[in-house]
Amino acid sequence: MVVLTDYHQIKKAFQHSDITGRSQKSTVKICQCFEDAGVINTDGDIWERNRSCLLSHLGKLGMGKAALEGCIQTEAIMLIGHLEKSCVNTPFLLEAFINLAVGNIIWQMTASKRYDIEDEEGLHYFQTLNKIVAFVQGNILILEVFPFLFKILPTFIMNKVFKLDVGFKYAKEINKLSEILIREHLKSLDPENPRDIIDHYALLHPERYPNRFFVENDAKELFANMFDLLIAGSETVATTIRWIIYT
Repeated sequence: MVVLTDYHQIKKAFQHSDITGRSQKSTVKICQCFEDAGVINTDGDIWERNRSCLLSHLGKLGMGKAALEGCIQTEAIMLIGHLEKSCVNTPFLLEAFINLAVGNIIWQMTASKRYDIEDEEGLHYFQTLNKIVAFVQGNILILEVFPFLFKILPTFIMNKVFKLDVGFKYAKEINKLSEILIREHLKSLDPENPRDIIDHYALLHPERYPNRFFVENDAKELFANMFDLLIAGSETVATTIRWIIYT
C-alpha cells in the first residue's frame, strides 16, 4: 500500500490515467442495467469520453452560466406557489415536489422537457428515481462488502434478501420511459438548432440512427448518461435543499 500525503504529489499522481480507476460497484451496475457505459460507474477512456461529451454539451446549454438562472427561477416559483396553494396547514410529502422541481432543470437540458408540479407522469418518474436511490442504500450494500455472494447465492435468495428483482424493475421502468421520450424527440430533430443533450448526441453520428432511433451501443450510452445525470444531479441537489429547509 502506498499513501500520499503531500498535495503536489497527489495532484501529480492523479494526472496519470493508470491510477485514476475506480472500483466497479455492483449496486450501480444493477440499477443502471449497463456495462461500461455512463460516467458514474466507468473509468479510463469510456469515462473520459462520456464526461467530456456531457460537459461540452451542458456548457453549450447554459450550465454554470446566467442563462440557466431563468429556468431555476421558474422551478422555484412553481414549487413555492404549489406549497402556498396546497400545503398550508396540512401534512404533505415535501420530497416528491422538490425532486420534481430540481429534476426539471436537469431534464430541460437533457430532453427539453419539464413537468408541472402536479403532473402524475413527472411525479412517478422522479419517485421511481428516489426508489432506486433507496434501493442502492439498503441491504444490497452488503454485496459491496462481500461480492462473492453474487456467485454463490441462488437467484431466489438474492431477490428475497436484497430485492434484486425490484432494483431491475425500477431501472427498466426508467429506461423505458427514457426510450419513449427519445423516440418522440428524434421525430422533431432540427440539425440546425439542437435543443438539448439528446439532440447534440444524435448529431454526433447522424448516419447511425437511420430508423429514427440509435443503434444499440449508442442507445446504451445515451440511456446511461441520462440516468447518471438525473441520479447524480437531482438527488444530491434535492437532498441539500431538504436539509436546508429542515434545519
